[in-house]
Amino acid sequence: MLSLAALFAAATGFASADNIQFVGVPTGVNDGHYYDLPYEISINGVDELVTCYDVFDDVNFGDKWQAKLATLSQASASGYFATDPDALAGYEEIAWLDAQAYTNAAQQIGLQYAIWNVFGSYATTPDSLAYTAAANAAAASGYQGFSFNNVRFIEQIGGVVGQPGTEQAFVYWEATPEPATATLVLLGLLSLAAIGRLLDGGLKQTVARVRIRGDQHLP
Repeated sequence: MLSLAALFAAATGFASADNIQFVGVPTGVNDGHYYDLPYEISINGVDELVTCYDVFDDVNFGDKWQAKLATLSQASASGYFATDPDALAGYEEIAWLDAQAYTNAAQQIGLQYAIWNVFGSYATTPDSLAYTAAANAAAASGYQGFSFNNVRFIEQIGGVVGQPGTEQAFVYWEATPEPATATLVLLGLLSLAAIGRLLDGGLKQTVARVRIRGDQHLP
């Protein structure tokens, strides 16, 4: 866990490793012992706000490591807590809780406690108990209307929960393309298909005049 003292002390089944660096705690909210959500990390050089769900391990400012960005099914099958009999339900609860809102520091801390308590055992507050009760109700309804498609669990390659040297695990949501971006992607694919048809038709000289600059790319 990221303790206040740290500020002053300053796998399988996935495609490839991602480079992670711990950046900081943007709100500075803490319970007097540990900083609470959200945290800021860099994923392959892009800063993201994330939530910690691993109460057993530690992270410090500036730490760098390699991790896998696991989907719900991947995390529950081979993640830090995959050996838990209720691993899938636990990862689902973490994702659902991470999507919930808070309006003050007490709720912020309570939400963090509720998430840490999914696979661990930490403190409770009235707010944490309220979040846990809401999560249980959502699970009982089958998380009706809630999608887990874009949730990703960030777990260190080779990390073993609770062992020294293992970085804490985090959850975040991958952004979905904006409608305009999706349209541009579709138009690009249609353009490529059209060029392919021209090539098949033998109009190679015409196509040779079509140049795509390397610095022009979709957002």
